[in-house]
Amino acid sequence: MKKHTKYRLTVAGKKLVVIMTLLCIAAITAVGSIMITNASEKRNSGGSTKYYSSMTVQDSDTLWDIAVKYHGDDETCEQYIDNIRTMNNIRDYRIHSGRNITYYYYGEAVNN
Repeated sequence: MKKHTKYRLTVAGKKLVVIMTLLCIAAITAVGSIMITNASEKRNSGGSTKYYSSMTVQDSDTLWDIAVKYHGDDETCEQYIDNIRTMNNIRDYRIHSGRNITYYYYGEAVNN
């Protein structure tokens, strides 16, 4: 029968294991942080710029139709509608034909 040999780490070996573990944790944290930062920058810049314009409301226009057409990826149609209502001091969810309203939309940034 084989006799099992027990290995013990010396004090220097234990310190080396702790240092290597800390270095691995630091490297993983750094790489994760870089990945999150890059993803955030791509999402925020994404080539899209927020533009403002105005329109005269037509008979068939609704806030929902405008929101579906112009809202950005970072907001829901409901949030967009609330923002448009606030910008234009609209108290309810109806808009009347002939009224001018300001709205915003997202487009590609122009590089000069």
